[in-house]
Amino acid sequence: MNDNRDESLTPGGFAPPAGAAGETLRPAGFEPLDPGGRKDRAPLWPKIAIGTAIALVAAVLFFLLTARSLEVRVEAVGEPQITLQGLAVPLGKRYLVRPGNYDLMVSVPGYRDWSDSITVTNADSQQVDVVPAILPGRITFLSTPEGATVTIDGTGLGATPLRELSLEAGTSQLAFALPRYQGIEQELEVTGRGVAQTVSITLAPDWAEITVPAVPATAENCQASVLLCAMCCGWRQGARVRQFRVRGSRRHLVASA
Repeated sequence: MNDNRDESLTPGGFAPPAGAAGETLRPAGFEPLDPGGRKDRAPLWPKIAIGTAIALVAAVLFFLLTARSLEVRVEAVGEPQITLQGLAVPLGKRYLVRPGNYDLMVSVPGYRDWSDSITVTNADSQQVDVVPAILPGRITFLSTPEGATVTIDGTGLGATPLRELSLEAGTSQLAFALPRYQGIEQELEVTGRGVAQTVSITLAPDWAEITVPAVPATAENCQASVLLCAMCCGWRQGARVRQFRVRGSRRHLVASA
């Protein structure tokens, strides 16, 4: 039969059942924790920072031990701008890179942009030679008198004045020609790189004015009625001797210019 009555349990009224072994249960004194003696947990960020620094140093050492020296030599006038895609450490005129394939791009003022894929091998020191194409030059052709035909390497460009023509860099054979004037041929060195150049020439006449005095004034080919006839003729270079005859007199020969 169960006894459902609630009885107060007090230290003094509690006793172990008869025949049970053990010690008498006594209350223990309660002591609260001392807030001043609590130990905080150490922060983790110093450990994380140290670990990151160690990993970074290890990565740098690995790169230095496995990298190769690469020099990019650019044959151009001016300061080149070199772009090497990938992990590349510039060191003066050279780069430290690990073996592998890289996209190399070179840009120089006055030259066409150059780009190509290069392969870095396991050799300790390597070199890449870059020769970018020169941009055309801007050439102006002038002549005195105007109207001379300009040809380069046998190809006609037109008649002077010709301004700001785009011509490829290099050496060409230049010629000027104008009727009744002596032609001129010379070498033309085009600088290129967008540089403006002017070629100005003066053409020498291929003819001469000859004054022929004739006495008496009745000499043929003379229009004047004075005693001294002056006739001016435009004779081209290499013309033959002209002959003037006076009626009833001996012939008078005049040499050409």
